Amino acid sequence: MKHIYHMGKSSLFCLGILLCLGFMSASELAAQTNVSGTVYDSDNGEPIIGVNVIVKGTTSGTVTAANGTFSLSTSTPPPFTLVFSSIGFEAQEINIQGSQSGLNIRLTTSVILGQEVIVSASRKREKIQEAPAAVSILSIDKIANDAVINPVLSIRNLTGVNVSQYGVGGGQINLRGRSAVFQTETFIMADYRNLLLPSLGALQYEQQPIDAIDLERIEVIRGPGSALYGPGVEAGIVHFISKDPFRYPGGAISVAGGNQSTFNVSARYAGHTKDSKLGYKITGFYRSSQEFEIESDSAVDPVQAGRLASYPDQVVSAVNPDNIITTEIPNYDVRSYGFTATLEYRPSEKTSIIGTGGYSVGEAIFRTSQGEGYTEAPRPFAQVRVQSGGFFGQAFWSFQDGSDGNTYLYGTGLTTINEAHQFETQLQYNFQAANDKLDITLGTDYRVNTIETEGSIHGRFEDDDDYSIIGGYGQITVKASPKFDFIAAGRVDRFAALDEYAFSPRIGVVYKVNPKHTIRATWNKAFGAPTAVNLYADLPLGFLAPNVPFWLIGGSEPHTYDNGSATEFITGANIPTQDYPLNLAYGAVTASLPGVDPAFNDPDLQALLNGRITSITGNSAGTPTGSPITRGTLKLSESDMFEIGYKGVVGSKLSIALDVYYNRRQNNLTAPVATAPLLVYPGLGTDLGTQVAGAFTDDELAPFGLDVATLAGTYTAVADGIANPGGTPSPLATLNNDQLLETTQAQGFGGGYGLAYLNIKELDYWGIDFGLEYFFTSDISVFGNLSWLSDAYWSDLEIDGSETGTEFSLNIPDTQLKFGFDYSPDAGFYGNIALRYNNAWRSVNGTPWTGDVDSYTLVDAGAGYKFDFGLNVGVTATNIFDVDYQPIFGAPVIGALVLGKATFEFGGNK
Repeated sequence: MKHIYHMGKSSLFCLGILLCLGFMSASELAAQTNVSGTVYDSDNGEPIIGVNVIVKGTTSGTVTAANGTFSLSTSTPPPFTLVFSSIGFEAQEINIQGSQSGLNIRLTTSVILGQEVIVSASRKREKIQEAPAAVSILSIDKIANDAVINPVLSIRNLTGVNVSQYGVGGGQINLRGRSAVFQTETFIMADYRNLLLPSLGALQYEQQPIDAIDLERIEVIRGPGSALYGPGVEAGIVHFISKDPFRYPGGAISVAGGNQSTFNVSARYAGHTKDSKLGYKITGFYRSSQEFEIESDSAVDPVQAGRLASYPDQVVSAVNPDNIITTEIPNYDVRSYGFTATLEYRPSEKTSIIGTGGYSVGEAIFRTSQGEGYTEAPRPFAQVRVQSGGFFGQAFWSFQDGSDGNTYLYGTGLTTINEAHQFETQLQYNFQAANDKLDITLGTDYRVNTIETEGSIHGRFEDDDDYSIIGGYGQITVKASPKFDFIAAGRVDRFAALDEYAFSPRIGVVYKVNPKHTIRATWNKAFGAPTAVNLYADLPLGFLAPNVPFWLIGGSEPHTYDNGSATEFITGANIPTQDYPLNLAYGAVTASLPGVDPAFNDPDLQALLNGRITSITGNSAGTPTGSPITRGTLKLSESDMFEIGYKGVVGSKLSIALDVYYNRRQNNLTAPVATAPLLVYPGLGTDLGTQVAGAFTDDELAPFGLDVATLAGTYTAVADGIANPGGTPSPLATLNNDQLLETTQAQGFGGGYGLAYLNIKELDYWGIDFGLEYFFTSDISVFGNLSWLSDAYWSDLEIDGSETGTEFSLNIPDTQLKFGFDYSPDAGFYGNIALRYNNAWRSVNGTPWTGDVDSYTLVDAGAGYKFDFGLNVGVTATNIFDVDYQPIFGAPVIGALVLGKATFEFGGNK
């Protein structure tokens, strides 16, 4: 009922906005000027579909149909200028004096792109040069010529993009935020659909039905975007945009293979009716490979080897202990398959209705902050989008089928259940006012996740894990002059899980020196929302000692240490204070004595010793290794980014992009941190020996060849060896967290060792993204880019709500360099080569992933041939010199990956 209640409020809110939009847009109706015509390719005379036709200085416009025709009505009074632009062509401007028809426009091939129209920066169509953000586009040709297992890897050479490849086909994308082994601050979409896993904040790449065979472009927006997209868009946006069936009809088949037992096959077929009203498309793929293995030799990598050795021999159901999952541990098989079907109806040139549905399964090892696991969870989805003039609306649903047995953690040997329904809606309207001097966008969206873990992840929070966000936003662009645009945007969100509201503003100015040079200055405030697992986690992750579990505690409640008790490691028992009960130590030492001296194997002696345990009283004083870390409930993180950017073209051959930014952040979320201090007992041996000396007499020990002094000395020595091995105190217990104690004792443990997410109070850093690309011809170019951060690691940052500090890392290198050469003609031979350098950095990602990462330099190369009958045969080698490198500390070493691919297109546009 709580979700129905929220949806009811959101529906009323959406209705209110639409009514306002209707009144506002009606007031703008004026005399219309009508212009129509056809756009052709000047090289071959063929009509061009999808050309953007925009009234200059406004966002009023349309796109050409499948036969290259367009029809535009605008309230802008003539004379005005129409701008015709499309990816791969030079923009062309035509002066319009009044209504006219039959225009014939011919576009010539562009050497340098820059007039492309994007949709991700402002959630509406705008030129890349005029967007109030740092934008990069990976074009269709570059995607097609890059033979990689997963198209997410194709953006690795873009300016300001860090792709940490954690395995054969997956990795983590980081733009201007923090990367983690499992979660990302980058908002990732496909055709306007949020791809991040509900409840986890992660992207399972193998699970996504995205394939190069159906990608038109990838848009990358660097910097915060909460002003329009809401909480969780602190670092930037990566948007995979597929080919529409009108512009790209026909079929295609792709087959690829390479090392690591890699095999990929994908297919696509699209078409439309003769009247170009109804389009259809279906795509499918299958991929398989062998993952890079965890190092088992402790002499090579003790961290990996130790983690591997700790994994159990079998997996057991977390909800039914009789259900044993028979599987190889670890399982290095990677397999994924899926399909997508799309129908698009265009009743008019300005209206399209698109329905899409799909199903995919990803089977692969994955990494959490505490170790590896394996998933083979299906994920179906369905989406409906409507675009009509300035109106855009969509609704989509997806389901993470993490039912029992589909996902498990190796650290615990238990399954994790995560059946999560994701439902999101969006309504938006864009219109112009004041003779197109004002461009206004208003919208609202609603996100809700319903999550069922059967206690395996959310534990005692299972019935209290509501996770929904509702928000409304607006943006206004004031076209003060042909050269100056002023942008103001803002969004208000309610985050139900924390019962908090957030306001995310954006202010910017864009100065268009001329069509080839643009300077912008912006300020963005963004909020990051903790995921459901950050808030509601209540699960074991492994064992610190027998019967003493590592336990992850969520942040939906305070984290306190008021109970005063501890958990000792030898038996796992709860002890009332931090002092160690000597009777427990006596029992442990007594049990170990037969292994110390064979004389203690005598059954009568054992009976005597065991019978005196009630005579051993008192405690040995414990010393904490530090102070416990306390906190309140987790907070929304905040980013304030100030940026100055330039994008321009010099001499029609050199493209330059420069962005300088300052980011001040508050309440950044850490990886799980151990919050409890350990307890050492340097005097345990002496204290126990004293108690033993008082519990026996020489006469009763004489039959066994012992006396009190000898027995007490033996107990002292053995206990001291346990408490102070090598003369250094070793932890024998840990303080109990209040929240953890409640959970672990309900599970039959005496206590546990708690890990919790924390908010970092404040940090800041400067950054630079600088990119150059020089075009010798339209086919040959060289590029170079640099990304630099003033800080990416802090050794001691203040934790919000605690007097204790902790180390913190953005988990990316502070310096990245990339250089490359690209030869990409329309047909015939093509080739490319690129160098990527990352300097050394420190990874802080939880216990197994925290350590220093060495610098590395990788070289990638590719080559192929495009035949004029639609066949493209190519090969790409990433890390061609097989440099052994680790993307994060503790991860398997990644070597060379070579993939050969053949793609055949038929029956349409090739």
